[in-house]
Amino acid sequence: MDNELIDENRDLNVEMKNILYKSNLSFDETRAFFDGLQYLPDEDKQQFIEILSEEPELIYPLYINFKAKLKALESEDPEKEWDQIVEDELAMLDDYLDKKGIKEDN
Repeated sequence: MDNELIDENRDLNVEMKNILYKSNLSFDETRAFFDGLQYLPDEDKQQFIEILSEEPELIYPLYINFKAKLKALESEDPEKEWDQIVEDELAMLDDYLDKKGIKEDN
């Protein structure tokens, strides 16, 4: 990897980290989410940064999605536990939205 690509990747990481630290995620949540996002290609990181810069309220729902996928990957029996993992993460997201005063109209 040449120096220009390394510098670009470093700049994207700094920008992404700054966006996450401004969110309501805890330090540990931010760190875990940021570590997971390191595996994204630079183009995806840039798109992620643009979306979250415009709509920072999406950070927590994206984090919930990330955690659900991570838990599924770590599960001993992903097929069996996937439904429960998704239910748990959706419940956390619903609680978050309720606290923010966002109601779902169904």
